[in-house]
Amino acid sequence: MTYTAEHLLQLAVAFEIIGTGLAAKAATDLVAEYWERFQAAFGRAYSRLGYNTDFETFVCVAGQPPVPPQARSDFFVSVHDLTSLTEQVLCFPRPDAVSRAGMQIIRADYLLERVNRLARDVGQVGRPKWAPEYRTWARKRDEDQKLWDHADGGPPIPF
Repeated sequence: MTYTAEHLLQLAVAFEIIGTGLAAKAATDLVAEYWERFQAAFGRAYSRLGYNTDFETFVCVAGQPPVPPQARSDFFVSVHDLTSLTEQVLCFPRPDAVSRAGMQIIRADYLLERVNRLARDVGQVGRPKWAPEYRTWARKRDEDQKLWDHADGGPPIPF
């Protein structure tokens, strides 16, 4: 079988979300629906790997899981750096925002590093951290981030 970086990271994000108690189907649906935002977070993390300095890329998943099987929950997925995560999510949440009880924060740069290490050590992938997909994601993020991404000074537009 052949897996792309996208497959591995979608799987890793789904397992991170499942680890909070959300059902597998709901987690995979969430990842599929908001994959562009997760992808942009990994693109940001990739573009900063070369700096070898401490940087942070966070993905905030906020919302409550649906109770009835057919119900759809309003999930919100946003990408943040440490400053925007602190100011816009943790310290000064909007009054209409979802409570912190239904919030998960994923550190995208750490998850990317772990997946790359597993791909190298277990999957025997040569130089996984330089996968061409990451470069594409980083480029796409740079073009599109002004619309919804709070990291690197992106405008705080609600979505």
